[in-house]
Amino acid sequence: MKRTPIGASTLVLVTLLALGACGSEPTTETPQAKGSTPEPCASGGGNAAIDWTDFIRLDGITYQSNYYEKGVEKPDVGEPVAEVRCKISDVVSDPEYDIRDGDAAYLEPGTTIYSVRGYPSWFRIAAFREGQWLLYEPDTHPRAEVGAELLDLEGRIRYIGINSSSNGTKELVRIDDPKEVDRLVEMVLSAPVDQETRYSDADLGDQVFIEFGFDDGTRSIRAFGPDSGQLARGIMTPPEFAEAVEMALQQRS
Repeated sequence: MKRTPIGASTLVLVTLLALGACGSEPTTETPQAKGSTPEPCASGGGNAAIDWTDFIRLDGITYQSNYYEKGVEKPDVGEPVAEVRCKISDVVSDPEYDIRDGDAAYLEPGTTIYSVRGYPSWFRIAAFREGQWLLYEPDTHPRAEVGAELLDLEGRIRYIGINSSSNGTKELVRIDDPKEVDRLVEMVLSAPVDQETRYSDADLGDQVFIEFGFDDGTRSIRAFGPDSGQLARGIMTPPEFAEAVEMALQQRS
């Protein structure tokens, strides 16, 4: 049965995502939102030099862009869902700044945020920055209780890759048996979410990266700590998931 995640009817750091090309022809024009001018940003004080990750905040959800692929061909964008209110990398130097809806790290104020056809907007959105399209997916979701409310995987995944921790994209082994893929996806979707607990490197153990290969050719890559069972960010998979990862690694040629 297809799940209906929290906030699916509304719009809803450090997750690692990588998304392949999809959709129609690229454009070199920068789409901007129409309507009222966004309100001025609040600096929040402070004088720290902050290395922001590339995020957007909407309806309490922090969406993170991919780390590896700097841009994709123009996705199959749908309707505009929001616009950027504040580019905080320009004005915020306070590490304690309270990020607000409409804030983005590097997108200019007024930039249009689009839905992506075929995906709910709580899971995937798109924006255009510096001549390239970027896809964003949720890192933290204040209302998520299970993995299905952070990742829209059900019925979409062709394979699961286990990638090296050296760069997140070097594939060590691939699981593509449909039954095993479905079994592992179900573990992720039904796993409880804990986005409050912070784990040290020692807690995470020898990390790998889990690559979910979508049937449309895109992919999502997230860090996984076998010792803690955490799939970034905060998806607490059962021991059977780590066991399957370890078995696949042992069986690789």
